[in-house]
Amino acid sequence: MTIDPAALVPQRKGIARVLIVDDERSMREIIRHCIGDLGHQIREAENAQAALARMAERPADVVFCDIQ
Repeated sequence: MTIDPAALVPQRKGIARVLIVDDERSMREIIRHCIGDLGHQIREAENAQAALARMAERPADVVFCDIQ
């Protein structure tokens, strides 16, 4: 997997690219609700495989991840 270094730089100052990874949809929705109004770009993944695919498409600045 190769990542373009320019893709690692946030597009706007103060705006983060956030990836929420959790197999429980309700948990992803709660986290999205908590940070959604802050203006960040939010994406979701339901498992590690989907998260890696999202990261390959466009890296995230912050990842919220369920570890169990």
